[in-house]
Amino acid sequence: MVEMKEKNVRGYHKGGDKEKALLEENLKLVVITGIGGIGKTALASKFVKKHKNEFSGVFVKKIVGPEMGVEEMLGFLDQFLMENGDERLHEVIGKIDLNVKLEKLNDCLKGRYLIVLDNLEPLLKDEKIADKGVEAFLRAFLSGDHSSKIIITSRYPFTFRDKKAGGLMGYVDLKELSLQDTMQLLERLKVEDQVMRMRIYKKIGGNPQFLEFFVKLAKTRSVEGLLKDVTPLREKIGEWMLHKLVKLLTEEEHTVLKKVSVFRLKVDRSIFDVLDVSGEVVEKLVHYSLVKVEHEHFFMHQGVKAYVYALLSDDEKVEAHAEAVKYYETLFFRGKGDLPDILEFHYHLFESGQYEKAGELATGLVEPFNRWGYWGALKVLLKKTVKTTDGKIKAAGLHGLGIVSQSFGAYELAEKLYRESLEIAQSLKDKEGIARSLHHLGMIHQLRGAYEEAEKLYRESLEIAQSLKDKQGIARSLHHLGIIHEEWGEYKKAEKLYRESLEIAQSLKDKEGIAASLHQLGIIHQLRGAYEEAEKLYRESLEIAQSLKDKQGIARSLHRLGMIHETQGKYKEAVENYIDSLTTFLQLGPLDAEVVVKSLQRTRQTIGEEQFDTYWKAITNQEVPEYITAPYSQLGNFINCILYIIELSGKDISQKIKELKEPFKSFLEKYMK
Repeated sequence: MVEMKEKNVRGYHKGGDKEKALLEENLKLVVITGIGGIGKTALASKFVKKHKNEFSGVFVKKIVGPEMGVEEMLGFLDQFLMENGDERLHEVIGKIDLNVKLEKLNDCLKGRYLIVLDNLEPLLKDEKIADKGVEAFLRAFLSGDHSSKIIITSRYPFTFRDKKAGGLMGYVDLKELSLQDTMQLLERLKVEDQVMRMRIYKKIGGNPQFLEFFVKLAKTRSVEGLLKDVTPLREKIGEWMLHKLVKLLTEEEHTVLKKVSVFRLKVDRSIFDVLDVSGEVVEKLVHYSLVKVEHEHFFMHQGVKAYVYALLSDDEKVEAHAEAVKYYETLFFRGKGDLPDILEFHYHLFESGQYEKAGELATGLVEPFNRWGYWGALKVLLKKTVKTTDGKIKAAGLHGLGIVSQSFGAYELAEKLYRESLEIAQSLKDKEGIARSLHHLGMIHQLRGAYEEAEKLYRESLEIAQSLKDKQGIARSLHHLGIIHEEWGEYKKAEKLYRESLEIAQSLKDKEGIAASLHQLGIIHQLRGAYEEAEKLYRESLEIAQSLKDKQGIARSLHRLGMIHETQGKYKEAVENYIDSLTTFLQLGPLDAEVVVKSLQRTRQTIGEEQFDTYWKAITNQEVPEYITAPYSQLGNFINCILYIIELSGKDISQKIKELKEPFKSFLEKYMK
């Protein structure tokens, strides 16, 4: 659970009875609006604190820039739901169809969650949500059959494009504090004189942040003089006071403040070690409320940050982002940081003009992000890489986009991207890049069933890897050559290649490579009828895949274990393995899931509908879906046609039917009856 805490004056806005009632009404979506510093986040924080126990979990996401699209938002929600034990959204997160993902999200939201989207204004344009996908997400949330709730904070209100939102959305427009609340706040800020508190209220108004700034300034000069000098334009008061506060800073303090303004997320105290500043400087910035502290982490209020960041020249921005890069490098060196920190690290590398380093980071994330299903974030990073780099890094970016496309089953696009990457690698005489592209082009041909062309490409890739003494590349090519020979029925040759690949992977302590080789060796033993040895190898592979959180590896091993159990007549275990495999494969796309669906359909035909349906309901507590129960309608028509022809010919095929494999044996026997 993520919590939003309040401290000192931050979070003072109480909200009137009307505002509280709106928040606590049975509304699915509440938007809290108001000017900067008025207390929007504070009011949302109060609601979270009061009601968090009524929800299964609380998800809080601060919108830090306009690049936050619906895919990124769903990615973070997916991570949050998995942390809460719900992987259903992850089952479809890789699908292209947004509606499928939103429908699944609504199913997950029946678990009752509270979602807080703080600072939505970067996503707004002309009082509309700029990203149509984000708007579709909010619309789907409103129309969904669930009891979850979203609270949005934004300086500005917004409407949907058709201006329809139904009766499940409400606005809480925060005005300035009332006279009574302002008097109480000023008392907390140590303004003892009641008459003076009244004068301050009349001049400054009831904005909590402005009042806090005023009191800080009042400690540096007379209140009378300050009241006299304050700009008469109410909408300019905040900017005027920030200008005055910043002028009180020394050159060093001013420089530090500007450098801190580039951070979009809270940072720990080590930032000041990176910037090489004293504790006195930090205390001064905190004293003037220009920098806030919460749970030993530092941040700037959005309005303050925007004001200060605008003071930076282009060169100063680059320098400040470069300092931010050093902070994140230090953070990771200390073994800290998570996914948002990795994305922020890339952001600061990019903004500081370190495009090659940003590209290296992005291409280095291809393997883990692709394995975990973080395709939305990965595509954004790789597209930036392709646009801002050239040479090897651009080629690697194109190659990474090819891998993502291949994962979606978009083989034509993947091939195009691999060929573009290959062309760059060839122009640079980059043998490693050439071998990489040839290998993946081989995979595309293999997936299409063009095994001879695939073998040719794998051998070309292997030859280059051997010349480079690239052990990992050698193991990779040997492994896929093994798959080709397996497809050709040359099991002895395939086994030899798998064992060579396994030996190299073990010498490199390459867990993923070890798991893949063990899995393929399991297939060889299964094909030979050595089921016990095959099961042992599948379980070893499964254990490694689980340790790596490799969804595809887990699903493949579970599917193969199901096939072993099916062959051994252990149908309940087989169905359970298949269901677990299908659940995981659905996270990776329909192409991967299709093979498991066929196994389930085959098992149902083999053991009979009644027995299968009993197993399914016992395992899932759900009815058997239609894609399992009615898979062979076209095949049935085809068989009827064949039998009609046989009947006309007068031939007896009963003995031939007995020799058939399942499910075709059962099909034909059923139709013969």
